[in-house]
Amino acid sequence: MTSKLYLFISLFLILFNCKKENIAIKKGEIRINETYIKYGTGNFKRPYIIESKDNSEIYNLKRLVDSGYNLPHGNYKLVYASFYKMHNEIEFTINNNKKTLDIYPDSLDYSQIKDTKCCLLIDELKPKETLYIYSNLSGCFSNFNKDVKITKRDSNYYINTNYYKNKKLNAKQLRLLREFEFEIYHLDLSDFFCTTTEKYLFLNSTSKAFISKSNSSCWYYGFGHFMQSLKE
Repeated sequence: MTSKLYLFISLFLILFNCKKENIAIKKGEIRINETYIKYGTGNFKRPYIIESKDNSEIYNLKRLVDSGYNLPHGNYKLVYASFYKMHNEIEFTINNNKKTLDIYPDSLDYSQIKDTKCCLLIDELKPKETLYIYSNLSGCFSNFNKDVKITKRDSNYYINTNYYKNKKLNAKQLRLLREFEFEIYHLDLSDFFCTTTEKYLFLNSTSKAFISKSNSSCWYYGFGHFMQSLKE
């Protein structure tokens, strides 16, 4: 009797396990598009991970590639780093065959610079004061220095460089200058390296207040973007 009961239990467990193994885990494909709002960067790839909100599973890029970008149905959170000192999160659900997400590595909330609590050096500039912007680019076979001088007169701003003498900044150029300083304050591409390093310094000639930053990623070119706008 005991042997028959043991045989029955064994057969039951075998059939149960077989049935369990035959249950297919439903999966859906995830596609992630990198879209650049301001700075086109070619094949630049910012790191990201996907965290399951239903369990403790974490998917990095290698694991996603190995899985063919297929995830079990469920709730997830994609976390990615931008150019700046922040991590962005996107919550999503996999419940069909394909899910597409757009991430914006160069996104930055420029609306913060309208807040009076966020004081840029260019905004603190008083009439007749000067803001110096120094840029140094050095590499294996090159070393370039660029100096820019911004002077405030009444409520207007004038720029002096090797090519421009007392050029009045229009609204768009002033906006791009403020965005450039704001980006430098937040810029963080320290996990990317190339053979070229660009250093930036904003200096108020009167108060000596300054911000500085080094960038060796070869991906950010805010200074060039602003200087290009001066041709308008």
